[in-house]
Amino acid sequence: MTEPYGAFNFAGVSYPLLTQPSGGGLLSVCDPSVAKLIDFIESVLTTYMGAALVDAAATVAPIDAVVKMTSSVDPSSISKVDQLDFPHLAVFRKRAEKTQKTANWDQNTWRIGVAYIFPPLSAAQAIQLMPALNSVGHIITNRLHYGFDPAYNSGERILENSGMASCKVDSSEIGRWDVSNELDYHGWFAELVMVEQEMETPNAGLQTLSGTAAKITDESVQPGDPVDVINAEV
Repeated sequence: MTEPYGAFNFAGVSYPLLTQPSGGGLLSVCDPSVAKLIDFIESVLTTYMGAALVDAAATVAPIDAVVKMTSSVDPSSISKVDQLDFPHLAVFRKRAEKTQKTANWDQNTWRIGVAYIFPPLSAAQAIQLMPALNSVGHIITNRLHYGFDPAYNSGERILENSGMASCKVDSSEIGRWDVSNELDYHGWFAELVMVEQEMETPNAGLQTLSGTAAKITDESVQPGDPVDVINAEV
């Protein structure tokens, strides 16, 4: 079949998928939005709290990096916790709602889970280090609000070329990761709202306007700057 019903793009993913080198991961190919979020969040946490956390933990807990391991899987779905390294950053899809932006253009609004989890801590260690989880929330919420960070890829805006139309923190909490009855894991947990723009419906029957002229006039009581009322004639 020919374009646009053969190869297609959906939420930033091009199909058919490209063959990956042996051992290459599929995340950046199949889910560039989540791949970008993981990379961006790890970067801003390192930039804005990495040195302070490692310094504070130097004589308290075995933490030598703000993020030791990342994943795109809900860590609660992994039964063997010893397979993960900590501090662990997970960004993963949860559920989606499909909405219509226009009659011929759909959007997916996804709930994205984020978990930033410390290694197991004793009571004394938790008292020393858990305040950092408040800063985790501040950093992620602020940087996602603006959609870029000067220290990340020379200020790259993460919504560009990623499949995302918008992404914000919707809710968050600090607490115990309930995965073990013997060890205490603490972390920052959040839900993001991410809107993905799907491709428009091919051949939707819309006509391209040509030869159209518009006249805009200032009809303010006192014409000038600023303009209070304008009239447009097409």
